Amino acid sequence: MSGNRDRIPNRRRREVCDHARRPAGQVISALCLLGLLAGTPADTLAYTYRIEGRVLAVHDGDTITILDQHKRRRRIRLDAIDAPEMGQPYGPESRRHLLGLVARRDAVAECYKTDRYRRQVCRVLVDGADVCMAQLRAGMAWTFWRFANEPPLDHHRRYTDAQSKAKAERRGLWADSKPVPPWDWRDAHPRAKR
Repeated sequence: MSGNRDRIPNRRRREVCDHARRPAGQVISALCLLGLLAGTPADTLAYTYRIEGRVLAVHDGDTITILDQHKRRRRIRLDAIDAPEMGQPYGPESRRHLLGLVARRDAVAECYKTDRYRRQVCRVLVDGADVCMAQLRAGMAWTFWRFANEPPLDHHRRYTDAQSKAKAERRGLWADSKPVPPWDWRDAHPRAKR
């Protein structure tokens, strides 16, 4: 891999399809889009860059810090999940579970944006396993609905299925009779420890 942000060739795709701005190019641009998508795995369509490195810290059940190959600390927000806050029931358990999955291990973060707190929003893989999915399967997080319509949609469907299964089996926070989603808890406790 060259560099810590290996770009998927989206820029080149845009240049190839640049003729779409012309009225006569609409049919060609549709064909171009089909041709570009045909050979591209669905998982790579939304993730635009990768960060590879060692996990240095686990802040809570959905935020970690990775030391990349250039020795820069990169704060990562796990994509499509929201874990209980540290001052909330199951917050410490969620953090401990994530710590067991990623602490001092090499990870690959497939990222697509930066959030308002300047964290990279990424799907994180450790030994090829999806850490976000592991948090959901263990009942240590909710699917994060605010971004559920962002690609890749197949991940969100699988994440929703994993959450439903954990809930049905009463794993983790689903053992509680009325678990409070973190977004509701944050609204009710604006000054609480997060």
